[in-house]
Amino acid sequence: MNETECQRIALSLTLHPNIVYNKGLQIAGKCNTLCVTNMEYFRSHFGTSPGVVSIIWQMISGMLPRSYNFIHVLWGLMFMKVYSTASVLSGKLGVDEGIYRNKCWTVVKAIASLKERVVSAFFCFYEKKNMLNLINKPLACFLTDQI
Repeated sequence: MNETECQRIALSLTLHPNIVYNKGLQIAGKCNTLCVTNMEYFRSHFGTSPGVVSIIWQMISGMLPRSYNFIHVLWGLMFMKVYSTASVLSGKLGVDEGIYRNKCWTVVKAIASLKERVVSAFFCFYEKKNMLNLINKPLACFLTDQI
C-alpha cells in the first residue's frame, strides 16, 4: 500500500479511532482516559492501534454480514493477539461462546483475505532451510501500523 492510498483511506474513515479506543478500553476493563498507559493496554489486548483498527474496519466491513460492527473486529484482533480459547475470551466479553467463535473467525478470515494490502509478510525466521517454521506458526502474519 503506497502513501497516497494510505492518505485516501485515512481521510475516508467512517469510524473515528477515538470510538474504537473507548470501546477497546471498555473491553479491557480500563477507564477511557487518553494516556500512554491506556494505549499500552489497548495494544496489549488488540495488538495494534485504534487507528489501524478503524482502517481494518473500513476495509473489511463490506465483506462481513450486516449484523457485524467494529466491536467484532476487536474480538477477532483480541483472539489473534491473546490467543486464548473461545470459552475464556467469550467469558471475558460476556457473550455466548458459539456466537463469539462464529463472529471471531469470520473477522479473522476477512482480515486474512487482505494479506496482500494490510498484513506484512514478515515471518521472523532465522533458519533459511526450515520452511516448516512458516507453515507451523499459528498466525504467521503481523498487522503493521505503517498503513
